[in-house]
Amino acid sequence: MKKENKLSLSEQNEFKGIINYLRNKSSNKIEDEIVVSASSLHDNESNRQPQNVTLFDDQSKYFLSNGIKDEWLKFEFKNNRVIPKGYTIRSALLKSVADCHPKSWNIEGSNDNNSWETIDEVKNCSYLNGKGRIH
Repeated sequence: MKKENKLSLSEQNEFKGIINYLRNKSSNKIEDEIVVSASSLHDNESNRQPQNVTLFDDQSKYFLSNGIKDEWLKFEFKNNRVIPKGYTIRSALLKSVADCHPKSWNIEGSNDNNSWETIDEVKNCSYLNGKGRIH
């Protein structure tokens, strides 16, 4: 008898949101749909750039900032207006850097890039405390 795979709704839809939709629509040319920028970069290595956060399937690429307080990562949707209903975040698969996993974050939205509205705020949580954790 075949075992039935019973995943929760959140597990079934882990990385099936707007970014995945736009990646598929653009034949994996996500840069045609979204600009991802950051307040700081750890270095210029191609496997650590902000745009890498859209590459769910390639875990050898990730984003690494300088780890300064109040840093940000911004998604600019070029041709689409987005109304977020949820989000998924994953910690990096780094082996030796225990302190680089997100503990606190804000999700904010803006229609004009000047005034920002808080959509979600998480403080001092342990959900992502480990390699490749998903929340």
